[in-house]
Amino acid sequence: MKARYIYLAIILTSIVIISLFLFYMDLFSVFYNVFEKTINYGIEPQFWLMIPDFYLLYLIMIFLWSFVINNNSKEDNCHFAAGFSCCLGLFMNLVYIIKLSSIVDVYDTYYVFDGLIEINPAVILTKFILMLVTLLVLLVITYDDRINYKINREFFLIVLISLFSMFILIEANNLFLIYICMELQSISLYILSSMKPYSNKSIEAGLKYFIYGSFISVIFLLGVSFIYGLIGSLDLRDIVILISLSNDNELIMNFSLICILTVFLFKLALFPFNWWIDDVYSGSSDSAVFFFTVAPKLSVFMVFVKLYFCMFMGFPVIKLIIFISALLSVILATIWALWQVKFIKLLAFSSVAHFGLIVLSLVTGGYNGLIAATYFIYVYIITTNFIFLTYLILRRIKRGEGVSNIIDFTYFKDYNKIINLIFIVALLSLAGIPPLAGFFGKLYFFHSLVLNNEYLLFLVLIVITIISCVYYIRLIRFLFFSDREDDFIVPYKKIPDMLVYCLVVLFLVNVFFIFIQSPLLYIISNFLFSFYF
Repeated sequence: MKARYIYLAIILTSIVIISLFLFYMDLFSVFYNVFEKTINYGIEPQFWLMIPDFYLLYLIMIFLWSFVINNNSKEDNCHFAAGFSCCLGLFMNLVYIIKLSSIVDVYDTYYVFDGLIEINPAVILTKFILMLVTLLVLLVITYDDRINYKINREFFLIVLISLFSMFILIEANNLFLIYICMELQSISLYILSSMKPYSNKSIEAGLKYFIYGSFISVIFLLGVSFIYGLIGSLDLRDIVILISLSNDNELIMNFSLICILTVFLFKLALFPFNWWIDDVYSGSSDSAVFFFTVAPKLSVFMVFVKLYFCMFMGFPVIKLIIFISALLSVILATIWALWQVKFIKLLAFSSVAHFGLIVLSLVTGGYNGLIAATYFIYVYIITTNFIFLTYLILRRIKRGEGVSNIIDFTYFKDYNKIINLIFIVALLSLAGIPPLAGFFGKLYFFHSLVLNNEYLLFLVLIVITIISCVYYIRLIRFLFFSDREDDFIVPYKKIPDMLVYCLVVLFLVNVFFIFIQSPLLYIISNFLFSFYF
Protein backbone atom coordinates (compact mmCIF):
# COMPACT_ATOMS: atom_id res chain seq x y z
CA MET A 1 0.00 0.00 0.00
CA LYS A 2 1.35 3.39 -0.97
CA ALA A 3 1.95 5.72 1.96
CA ARG A 4 0.28 8.57 0.09
CA TYR A 5 -3.01 6.67 0.31
CA ILE A 6 -2.64 6.58 4.07
CA TYR A 7 -2.17 10.35 4.11
CA LEU A 8 -5.28 10.65 1.94
CA ALA A 9 -7.10 8.63 4.60
CA ILE A 10 -5.85 11.11 7.21
CA ILE A 11 -7.30 13.97 5.18
CA LEU A 12 -10.71 12.33 4.80
CA THR A 13 -11.03 11.08 8.37
CA SER A 14 -9.85 14.46 9.72
CA ILE A 15 -12.65 16.22 7.90
CA VAL A 16 -15.25 13.62 8.91
CA ILE A 17 -14.31 13.34 12.60
CA ILE A 18 -14.03 17.04 13.40
CA SER A 19 -17.10 17.85 11.30
CA LEU A 20 -19.09 15.27 13.26
CA PHE A 21 -17.92 16.79 16.55
CA LEU A 22 -18.92 20.27 15.45
CA PHE A 23 -22.26 19.07 14.10
CA TYR A 24 -22.97 17.09 17.26
CA MET A 25 -22.28 20.11 19.46
CA ASP A 26 -24.70 22.27 17.48
CA LEU A 27 -27.34 19.56 17.15
CA PHE A 28 -27.73 18.97 20.88
CA SER A 29 -27.10 22.60 21.94
CA VAL A 30 -23.99 21.63 23.84
CA PHE A 31 -23.06 25.31 23.92
CA TYR A 32 -25.36 25.71 26.89
CA ASN A 33 -24.81 22.57 28.92
CA VAL A 34 -21.52 20.98 27.92
CA PHE A 35 -19.76 21.89 31.17
CA GLU A 36 -22.49 20.84 33.58
CA LYS A 37 -21.85 17.89 35.86
CA THR A 38 -23.80 15.58 33.60
CA ILE A 39 -24.57 15.91 29.94
CA ASN A 40 -27.33 14.36 27.94
CA TYR A 41 -26.43 11.20 26.06
CA GLY A 42 -23.83 10.27 28.63
CA ILE A 43 -20.89 12.33 27.35
CA GLU A 44 -18.64 13.66 30.09
CA PRO A 45 -17.30 17.22 30.07
CA GLN A 46 -13.63 16.20 29.86
CA PHE A 47 -14.35 14.47 26.56
CA TRP A 48 -15.12 17.81 24.91
CA LEU A 49 -12.26 19.61 26.64
CA MET A 50 -9.63 17.06 25.64
CA ILE A 51 -10.67 16.46 22.03
CA PRO A 52 -7.79 18.61 20.60
CA ASP A 53 -5.30 16.48 22.56
CA PHE A 54 -6.93 13.19 21.59
CA TYR A 55 -7.08 14.22 17.97
CA LEU A 56 -3.35 15.03 17.92
CA LEU A 57 -2.71 11.61 19.42
CA TYR A 58 -4.83 10.12 16.65
CA LEU A 59 -2.72 11.88 13.99
CA ILE A 60 0.47 10.61 15.62
CA MET A 61 -0.78 7.02 15.60
CA ILE A 62 -1.81 7.27 11.93
CA PHE A 63 1.62 8.57 10.98
CA LEU A 64 3.30 5.75 12.91
CA TRP A 65 1.05 3.26 11.13
CA SER A 66 2.07 4.69 7.75
CA PHE A 67 5.75 4.19 8.61
CA VAL A 68 5.12 0.55 9.56
CA ILE A 69 3.26 -0.15 6.30
CA ASN A 70 5.72 1.63 4.03
CA ASN A 71 9.06 2.80 5.35
CA ASN A 72 10.53 3.76 1.97
CA SER A 73 9.54 7.41 1.79
CA LYS A 74 11.95 8.23 -1.05
CA GLU A 75 10.36 5.66 -3.33
CA ASP A 76 6.90 7.11 -2.82
CA ASN A 77 8.08 10.73 -2.92
CA CYS A 78 5.33 11.49 -0.41
CA HIS A 79 6.84 14.40 1.49
CA PHE A 80 4.23 16.76 0.15
CA ALA A 81 1.40 14.31 0.88
CA ALA A 82 2.62 13.87 4.45
CA GLY A 83 2.96 17.61 4.99
CA PHE A 84 -0.37 18.46 3.40
CA SER A 85 -2.29 15.84 5.39
CA CYS A 86 -0.59 17.02 8.59
CA CYS A 87 -1.50 20.64 7.84
CA LEU A 88 -5.11 19.77 7.09
CA GLY A 89 -5.37 17.74 10.28
CA LEU A 90 -4.03 20.65 12.31
CA PHE A 91 -6.40 23.04 10.55
CA MET A 92 -9.42 20.93 11.48
CA ASN A 93 -8.15 20.79 15.05
CA LEU A 94 -7.76 24.58 14.98
CA VAL A 95 -11.39 24.93 13.93
CA TYR A 96 -12.49 22.83 16.90
CA ILE A 97 -10.37 24.91 19.32
CA ILE A 98 -12.06 28.07 18.01
CA LYS A 99 -15.41 26.42 18.57
CA LEU A 100 -14.37 25.34 22.07
CA SER A 101 -13.29 28.88 22.99
CA SER A 102 -16.84 30.11 22.45
CA ILE A 103 -18.11 27.62 25.05
CA VAL A 104 -15.69 28.14 27.91
CA ASP A 105 -16.62 30.67 30.58
CA VAL A 106 -13.77 33.19 30.90
CA TYR A 107 -14.09 33.20 34.69
CA ASP A 108 -14.01 29.43 35.27
CA THR A 109 -11.36 26.77 35.54
CA TYR A 110 -12.11 23.13 34.75
CA TYR A 111 -10.27 20.15 36.23
CA VAL A 112 -10.02 16.90 34.33
CA PHE A 113 -8.85 13.45 35.47
CA ASP A 114 -9.22 14.19 39.15
CA GLY A 115 -7.35 17.50 38.96
CA LEU A 116 -4.35 16.20 37.02
CA ILE A 117 -5.29 18.41 34.07
CA GLU A 118 -6.37 22.03 34.45
CA ILE A 119 -8.13 23.73 31.54
CA ASN A 120 -9.07 27.40 31.54
CA PRO A 121 -9.48 30.10 28.88
CA ALA A 122 -5.76 30.94 29.04
CA VAL A 123 -4.90 27.32 28.20
CA ILE A 124 -7.30 27.30 25.25
CA LEU A 125 -5.88 30.60 23.97
CA THR A 126 -2.35 29.20 24.22
CA LYS A 127 -3.44 26.06 22.38
CA PHE A 128 -4.83 28.22 19.61
CA ILE A 129 -1.56 30.17 19.26
CA LEU A 130 0.56 27.00 19.35
CA MET A 131 -1.61 25.36 16.72
CA LEU A 132 -1.51 28.46 14.52
CA VAL A 133 2.29 28.76 14.75
CA THR A 134 2.83 25.06 14.05
CA LEU A 135 0.43 25.19 11.11
CA LEU A 136 2.33 28.14 9.64
CA VAL A 137 5.67 26.34 10.02
CA LEU A 138 4.40 23.13 8.43
CA LEU A 139 2.76 25.02 5.55
CA VAL A 140 6.04 26.75 4.76
CA ILE A 141 8.03 23.53 5.02
CA THR A 142 5.52 21.60 2.90
CA TYR A 143 5.38 24.08 0.04
CA ASP A 144 9.02 25.27 0.06
CA ASP A 145 10.72 22.89 -2.36
CA ARG A 146 14.14 24.11 -1.20
CA ILE A 147 13.42 22.70 2.26
CA ASN A 148 10.92 19.93 1.48
CA TYR A 149 13.20 17.60 -0.42
CA LYS A 150 15.76 17.63 2.38
CA ILE A 151 13.51 16.43 5.20
CA ASN A 152 12.05 13.04 5.95
CA ARG A 153 8.46 12.18 6.73
CA GLU A 154 9.60 11.66 10.31
CA PHE A 155 9.97 15.43 10.65
CA PHE A 156 6.19 15.86 10.60
CA LEU A 157 5.76 13.07 13.14
CA ILE A 158 8.27 14.64 15.53
CA VAL A 159 6.55 18.02 15.22
CA LEU A 160 3.19 16.42 16.04
CA ILE A 161 4.66 14.67 19.09
CA SER A 162 6.22 17.94 20.23
CA LEU A 163 2.91 19.78 19.79
CA PHE A 164 1.06 17.07 21.74
CA SER A 165 3.55 17.39 24.60
CA MET A 166 3.07 21.18 24.59
CA PHE A 167 -0.69 20.77 24.86
CA ILE A 168 -0.44 18.47 27.87
CA LEU A 169 2.32 20.62 29.37
CA ILE A 170 0.26 23.81 29.51
CA GLU A 171 -2.66 21.81 30.95
CA ALA A 172 -0.63 19.97 33.58
CA ASN A 173 -1.51 20.67 37.20
CA ASN A 174 1.03 18.31 38.73
CA LEU A 175 4.80 18.74 38.96
CA PHE A 176 5.52 15.16 37.88
CA LEU A 177 3.26 15.48 34.83
CA ILE A 178 5.01 18.75 33.99
CA TYR A 179 8.33 16.91 34.13
CA ILE A 180 7.09 14.10 31.86
CA CYS A 181 5.72 16.53 29.27
CA MET A 182 8.84 18.69 29.31
CA GLU A 183 10.96 15.59 28.72
CA LEU A 184 8.78 14.47 25.82
CA GLN A 185 9.01 17.94 24.31
CA SER A 186 12.77 18.05 24.89
CA ILE A 187 13.34 14.68 23.22
CA SER A 188 11.43 15.92 20.17
CA LEU A 189 13.58 19.04 20.01
CA TYR A 190 16.78 17.02 20.40
CA ILE A 191 15.79 14.99 17.35
CA LEU A 192 14.74 18.02 15.31
CA SER A 193 17.98 19.83 16.01
CA SER A 194 20.03 16.88 14.68
CA MET A 195 17.94 16.11 11.55
CA LYS A 196 19.85 18.35 9.13
CA PRO A 197 21.09 15.96 6.43
CA TYR A 198 24.79 15.50 5.75
CA SER A 199 25.79 17.80 8.58
CA ASN A 200 28.11 16.81 11.38
CA LYS A 201 27.48 20.20 12.96
CA SER A 202 23.78 19.37 13.25
CA ILE A 203 24.55 16.08 14.99
CA GLU A 204 26.91 17.93 17.32
CA ALA A 205 24.19 20.51 18.08
CA GLY A 206 21.65 17.79 18.87
CA LEU A 207 24.12 15.92 21.07
CA LYS A 208 25.07 19.05 23.03
CA TYR A 209 21.42 19.97 23.43
CA PHE A 210 20.69 16.45 24.71
CA ILE A 211 23.53 16.48 27.24
CA TYR A 212 22.67 19.93 28.58
CA GLY A 213 18.97 19.15 28.74
CA SER A 214 19.48 15.83 30.51
CA PHE A 215 21.61 17.42 33.20
CA ILE A 216 19.07 20.19 33.78
CA SER A 217 16.24 17.64 33.99
CA VAL A 218 18.03 15.88 36.84
CA ILE A 219 18.24 19.17 38.73
CA PHE A 220 14.50 19.70 38.18
CA LEU A 221 13.74 16.23 39.57
CA LEU A 222 15.90 16.99 42.60
CA GLY A 223 13.85 20.09 43.35
CA VAL A 224 10.57 18.21 42.85
CA SER A 225 11.67 15.48 45.27
CA PHE A 226 12.44 18.08 47.95
CA ILE A 227 9.06 19.73 47.36
CA TYR A 228 7.32 16.41 47.83
CA GLY A 229 9.31 15.69 50.99
CA LEU A 230 8.38 19.06 52.51
CA ILE A 231 4.76 19.30 51.42
CA GLY A 232 3.72 15.72 50.72
CA SER A 233 2.03 16.50 47.40
CA LEU A 234 2.92 17.39 43.82
CA ASP A 235 -0.51 18.81 42.97
CA LEU A 236 -0.29 22.55 42.34
CA ARG A 237 -3.59 23.15 44.13
CA ASP A 238 -2.14 21.64 47.30
CA ILE A 239 1.21 23.39 46.86
CA VAL A 240 -0.44 26.82 46.70
CA ILE A 241 -2.04 26.21 50.09
CA LEU A 242 0.74 24.33 51.88
CA ILE A 243 3.84 26.14 50.61
CA SER A 244 3.18 29.13 52.87
CA LEU A 245 3.06 26.82 55.90
CA SER A 246 6.61 25.52 55.45
CA ASN A 247 8.33 28.48 57.10
CA ASP A 248 10.42 26.20 59.31
CA ASN A 249 12.21 24.81 56.25
CA GLU A 250 12.64 28.02 54.31
CA LEU A 251 16.26 27.28 53.35
CA ILE A 252 15.41 23.87 51.89
CA MET A 253 12.34 25.30 50.18
CA ASN A 254 14.42 28.05 48.53
CA PHE A 255 16.91 25.43 47.36
CA SER A 256 14.09 23.30 45.93
CA LEU A 257 12.57 26.24 44.10
CA ILE A 258 15.97 27.23 42.69
CA CYS A 259 16.35 23.70 41.30
CA ILE A 260 12.93 23.91 39.67
CA LEU A 261 13.61 27.43 38.41
CA THR A 262 16.82 26.25 36.74
CA VAL A 263 15.01 24.21 34.11
CA PHE A 264 12.85 27.19 33.09
CA LEU A 265 15.87 29.48 32.81
CA PHE A 266 17.46 26.83 30.59
CA LYS A 267 14.40 26.28 28.40
CA LEU A 268 13.86 30.02 27.94
CA ALA A 269 17.62 30.48 27.36
CA LEU A 270 18.01 33.07 30.10
CA PHE A 271 21.25 33.95 31.85
CA PRO A 272 23.30 32.02 32.93
CA PHE A 273 21.82 29.07 31.02
CA ASN A 274 21.89 30.57 27.53
CA TRP A 275 25.16 29.04 26.34
CA TRP A 276 23.42 26.27 24.38
CA ILE A 277 21.33 28.49 22.09
CA ASP A 278 24.34 29.59 20.03
CA ASP A 279 25.39 26.06 19.00
CA VAL A 280 21.87 24.66 18.60
CA TYR A 281 20.53 27.46 16.40
CA SER A 282 23.60 27.59 14.15
CA GLY A 283 23.84 23.81 13.81
CA SER A 284 20.19 22.99 13.18
CA SER A 285 18.33 23.12 9.88
CA ASP A 286 16.24 26.13 8.90
CA SER A 287 13.01 24.16 9.29
CA ALA A 288 13.91 23.06 12.84
CA VAL A 289 14.94 26.57 13.93
CA PHE A 290 11.76 27.98 12.40
CA PHE A 291 9.74 25.65 14.62
CA PHE A 292 11.51 25.76 17.98
CA THR A 293 12.31 29.48 17.94
CA VAL A 294 8.83 30.29 19.25
CA ALA A 295 6.40 27.41 19.91
CA PRO A 296 8.30 25.42 22.59
CA LYS A 297 9.25 28.61 24.42
CA LEU A 298 5.63 29.77 24.51
CA SER A 299 4.49 26.54 26.17
CA VAL A 300 7.36 26.62 28.67
CA PHE A 301 6.67 30.27 29.45
CA MET A 302 2.99 29.59 30.22
CA VAL A 303 4.01 26.83 32.65
CA PHE A 304 6.56 29.18 34.16
CA VAL A 305 3.80 31.76 34.69
CA LYS A 306 1.65 29.16 36.43
CA LEU A 307 4.48 28.08 38.75
CA TYR A 308 5.49 31.68 39.36
CA PHE A 309 2.10 32.56 40.83
CA CYS A 310 1.81 29.20 42.62
CA MET A 311 5.31 28.92 44.10
CA PHE A 312 7.95 31.49 43.18
CA MET A 313 6.11 34.74 43.89
CA GLY A 314 5.94 34.19 47.65
CA PHE A 315 9.73 33.91 48.08
CA PRO A 316 11.74 37.16 47.74
CA VAL A 317 14.99 35.31 47.08
CA ILE A 318 13.51 33.49 44.10
CA LYS A 319 11.98 36.69 42.72
CA LEU A 320 15.35 38.41 43.01
CA ILE A 321 17.09 35.57 41.15
CA ILE A 322 14.51 35.72 38.35
CA PHE A 323 14.83 39.50 38.13
CA ILE A 324 18.64 39.44 37.97
CA SER A 325 18.66 36.60 35.45
CA ALA A 326 16.18 38.36 33.16
CA LEU A 327 17.92 41.74 33.41
CA LEU A 328 21.36 40.28 32.68
CA SER A 329 19.87 38.31 29.78
CA VAL A 330 18.63 41.54 28.20
CA ILE A 331 21.89 43.42 28.71
CA LEU A 332 24.37 40.67 27.79
CA ALA A 333 22.37 39.29 24.85
CA THR A 334 22.09 42.79 23.36
CA ILE A 335 25.85 43.28 23.69
CA TRP A 336 26.68 39.82 22.30
CA ALA A 337 24.35 40.37 19.35
CA LEU A 338 26.36 43.43 18.32
CA TRP A 339 29.38 41.21 17.62
CA GLN A 340 27.62 38.41 15.74
CA VAL A 341 28.43 37.85 12.09
CA LYS A 342 25.88 35.08 11.42
CA PHE A 343 22.22 35.95 11.00
CA ILE A 344 20.91 32.88 12.85
CA LYS A 345 23.08 33.65 15.86
CA LEU A 346 21.83 37.23 15.75
CA LEU A 347 18.25 35.94 15.91
CA ALA A 348 19.23 33.61 18.76
CA PHE A 349 20.58 36.40 20.97
CA SER A 350 17.69 38.65 19.97
CA SER A 351 15.40 35.90 21.26
CA VAL A 352 17.29 35.83 24.56
CA ALA A 353 16.93 39.58 24.96
CA HIS A 354 13.22 39.56 24.13
CA PHE A 355 12.40 36.76 26.55
CA GLY A 356 14.40 38.60 29.19
CA LEU A 357 12.09 41.58 28.69
CA ILE A 358 9.04 39.32 28.86
CA VAL A 359 10.13 37.74 32.15
CA LEU A 360 10.99 41.17 33.58
CA SER A 361 7.47 42.32 32.78
CA LEU A 362 6.05 39.34 34.65
CA VAL A 363 8.25 39.77 37.73
CA THR A 364 7.79 43.52 38.14
CA GLY A 365 4.14 43.97 37.21
CA GLY A 366 1.72 41.58 38.95
CA TYR A 367 -1.48 41.19 36.93
CA ASN A 368 -0.63 44.16 34.68
CA GLY A 369 2.77 42.63 34.12
CA LEU A 370 1.18 39.29 33.22
CA ILE A 371 -1.04 40.99 30.63
CA ALA A 372 1.92 42.95 29.21
CA ALA A 373 4.16 39.85 29.13
CA THR A 374 1.54 37.73 27.37
CA TYR A 375 0.77 40.52 24.92
CA PHE A 376 4.50 40.99 24.29
CA ILE A 377 5.12 37.30 23.63
CA TYR A 378 2.24 37.11 21.14
CA VAL A 379 3.57 40.14 19.28
CA TYR A 380 7.05 38.60 19.36
CA ILE A 381 5.63 35.43 17.78
CA ILE A 382 4.16 37.48 14.93
CA THR A 383 7.35 39.45 14.27
CA THR A 384 9.69 36.45 14.58
CA ASN A 385 7.67 34.31 12.18
CA PHE A 386 7.52 37.26 9.79
CA ILE A 387 11.26 37.86 9.78
CA PHE A 388 12.15 34.16 9.56
CA LEU A 389 9.75 33.51 6.69
CA THR A 390 11.19 36.47 4.80
CA TYR A 391 14.69 35.16 5.45
CA LEU A 392 13.74 31.73 4.05
CA ILE A 393 12.39 33.38 0.91
CA LEU A 394 15.57 35.43 0.48
CA ARG A 395 17.63 32.25 0.68
CA ARG A 396 15.81 30.76 -2.33
CA ILE A 397 18.67 31.67 -4.66
CA LYS A 398 21.66 30.01 -6.21
CA ARG A 399 24.43 29.93 -3.62
CA GLY A 400 21.72 30.63 -1.04
CA GLU A 401 22.95 27.76 1.07
CA GLY A 402 26.14 29.70 1.68
CA VAL A 403 24.35 32.90 2.64
CA SER A 404 24.57 32.74 6.41
CA ASN A 405 26.80 35.66 7.39
CA ILE A 406 25.34 39.12 7.78
CA ILE A 407 27.69 40.54 5.14
CA ASP A 408 26.30 38.02 2.63
CA PHE A 409 23.04 39.96 2.61
CA THR A 410 24.69 42.14 -0.01
CA TYR A 411 23.88 39.28 -2.41
CA PHE A 412 20.20 40.21 -2.08
CA LYS A 413 20.59 43.87 -3.01
CA ASP A 414 19.46 43.38 -6.62
CA TYR A 415 17.43 40.24 -6.05
CA ASN A 416 13.87 41.44 -5.48
CA LYS A 417 13.22 44.98 -4.27
CA ILE A 418 9.78 44.11 -2.91
CA ILE A 419 11.08 41.19 -0.84
CA ASN A 420 13.95 43.34 0.38
CA LEU A 421 11.51 46.05 1.47
CA ILE A 422 9.37 43.46 3.29
CA PHE A 423 12.48 42.15 5.05
CA ILE A 424 13.29 45.68 6.21
CA VAL A 425 9.76 46.02 7.59
CA ALA A 426 10.27 42.74 9.47
CA LEU A 427 13.56 43.97 10.95
CA LEU A 428 12.06 47.29 12.01
CA SER A 429 9.10 45.50 13.60
CA LEU A 430 11.44 43.29 15.62
CA ALA A 431 13.37 46.40 16.65
CA GLY A 432 10.16 48.02 17.91
CA ILE A 433 9.82 50.89 15.44
CA PRO A 434 6.33 52.48 15.31
CA PRO A 435 3.72 51.87 14.00
CA LEU A 436 4.67 48.22 13.42
CA ALA A 437 3.60 45.29 15.61
CA GLY A 438 6.85 45.06 17.59
CA PHE A 439 6.42 48.65 18.76
CA PHE A 440 3.13 47.89 20.54
CA GLY A 441 4.61 44.87 22.31
CA LYS A 442 7.38 47.00 23.80
CA LEU A 443 5.01 49.91 24.39
CA TYR A 444 2.80 47.88 26.73
CA PHE A 445 5.88 46.42 28.40
CA PHE A 446 7.26 49.87 29.26
CA HIS A 447 3.77 51.04 30.21
CA SER A 448 3.57 48.26 32.82
CA LEU A 449 6.94 49.37 34.23
CA VAL A 450 5.69 52.93 34.62
CA LEU A 451 2.47 51.75 36.29
CA ASN A 452 4.58 49.92 38.89
CA ASN A 453 6.92 52.90 39.46
CA GLU A 454 9.96 51.09 38.04
CA TYR A 455 11.44 54.30 36.64
CA LEU A 456 15.13 53.37 36.92
CA LEU A 457 14.55 50.01 35.24
CA PHE A 458 12.51 51.83 32.61
CA LEU A 459 15.43 54.15 31.76
CA VAL A 460 17.97 51.32 31.67
CA LEU A 461 15.85 49.20 29.34
CA ILE A 462 15.08 52.16 27.08
CA VAL A 463 18.83 52.61 26.56
CA ILE A 464 19.31 48.88 25.92
CA THR A 465 16.42 48.86 23.44
CA ILE A 466 17.96 51.78 21.53
CA ILE A 467 21.31 49.97 21.42
CA SER A 468 19.60 46.83 20.09
CA CYS A 469 18.40 48.80 17.06
CA VAL A 470 22.03 49.01 15.91
CA TYR A 471 22.31 45.42 14.68
CA TYR A 472 18.98 45.64 12.84
CA ILE A 473 20.10 48.84 11.12
CA ARG A 474 23.39 47.15 10.24
CA LEU A 475 21.44 44.45 8.38
CA ILE A 476 19.55 47.11 6.46
CA ARG A 477 22.84 48.75 5.51
CA PHE A 478 24.20 45.49 4.07
CA LEU A 479 20.93 44.81 2.27
CA PHE A 480 20.55 48.19 0.55
CA PHE A 481 23.68 50.31 0.79
CA SER A 482 26.65 47.94 0.43
CA ASP A 483 28.23 46.31 -2.60
CA ARG A 484 30.31 43.15 -2.82
CA GLU A 485 33.70 43.23 -4.44
CA ASP A 486 32.67 40.46 -6.83
CA ASP A 487 29.97 41.15 -9.41
CA PHE A 488 27.84 38.15 -8.55
CA ILE A 489 24.32 38.51 -9.96
CA VAL A 490 21.61 36.77 -8.01
CA PRO A 491 19.37 34.73 -10.32
CA TYR A 492 15.63 35.00 -9.72
CA LYS A 493 13.82 31.88 -8.59
CA LYS A 494 10.05 31.60 -8.42
CA ILE A 495 8.60 31.77 -4.92
CA PRO A 496 5.87 29.19 -4.18
CA ASP A 497 2.40 30.70 -3.95
CA MET A 498 1.77 29.40 -0.42
CA LEU A 499 4.88 31.17 0.87
CA VAL A 500 3.71 34.39 -0.79
CA TYR A 501 0.27 34.10 0.83
CA CYS A 502 1.77 33.51 4.28
CA LEU A 503 4.20 36.39 3.79
CA VAL A 504 1.45 38.78 2.71
CA VAL A 505 -0.70 37.89 5.72
CA LEU A 506 2.17 38.43 8.17
CA PHE A 507 3.15 41.67 6.42
CA LEU A 508 -0.38 43.05 6.68
CA VAL A 509 -0.66 42.03 10.32
CA ASN A 510 2.61 43.79 11.18
CA VAL A 511 1.90 46.96 9.21
CA PHE A 512 -1.74 47.36 10.25
CA PHE A 513 -1.32 46.01 13.77
CA ILE A 514 -2.52 49.33 15.17
CA PHE A 515 -6.06 48.35 14.18
CA ILE A 516 -5.98 44.95 15.91
CA GLN A 517 -3.88 45.69 18.98
CA SER A 518 -6.85 46.80 21.11
CA PRO A 519 -9.00 43.71 20.37
CA LEU A 520 -5.98 41.49 21.02
CA LEU A 521 -5.34 43.19 24.37
CA TYR A 522 -9.03 42.78 25.28
CA ILE A 523 -8.96 39.06 24.45
CA ILE A 524 -5.78 38.49 26.45
CA SER A 525 -7.12 40.40 29.46
CA ASN A 526 -10.33 38.35 29.53
CA PHE A 527 -8.75 34.97 28.89
CA LEU A 528 -6.02 35.44 31.52
CA PHE A 529 -8.47 36.40 34.28
CA SER A 530 -8.94 32.83 35.54
CA PHE A 531 -5.22 32.17 35.10
CA TYR A 532 -4.26 34.84 37.63
CA PHE A 533 -7.19 34.91 40.02
